[in-house]
Amino acid sequence: TYDKAIELLERQYHIRGRNECASDLAIAYTNKANIVSESDKKQGAVDLYNKALRIVEYLINSKGLTRLRFMHADILMNKGDSLREIGELDLALETLDRAIDILLDEIHNRERKGLLGNLGWARLCKTKVLRELKRVEDAIEEAEASDRILLDQIENSGRVDLKSIRDEVRELLRVLSKH
Repeated sequence: TYDKAIELLERQYHIRGRNECASDLAIAYTNKANIVSESDKKQGAVDLYNKALRIVEYLINSKGLTRLRFMHADILMNKGDSLREIGELDLALETLDRAIDILLDEIHNRERKGLLGNLGWARLCKTKVLRELKRVEDAIEEAEASDRILLDQIENSGRVDLKSIRDEVRELLRVLSKH
């Protein structure tokens, strides 16, 4: 179970100071948070995402492990979605904007085009927050950007795994355009 893995990794990382276990611990926190977020314990998921973020941010900022920036963005996206689900909309929007900024930097400045699908998903999450904030025009703009990215990835990169996400974006656009 994740609890056992987390317990062992925490002991290695916090007590013995083994930094090489840090990213594994962040992954374990994130995986457990993903499972917890599927239950009604969304705040518990946010707390676990925060633990993972503290570790990843430490590794990026203090140890120079910039290869973890995608992991950082992924955790932020998941946290933002969980924050939306518990009604922390302003914080969710801020968190998702941070994730999107990291993804845009990775895509444009580090030429990691493989992250475009993740960017489409992050923009979908942001669309949902904007919709709940009743910022319909902003939500439509964000959904359209997500739709363009996802369509491009499906048609030009063969990312058929993104089709269900695009379907969700298209449905949101349909609903939003009625307002």
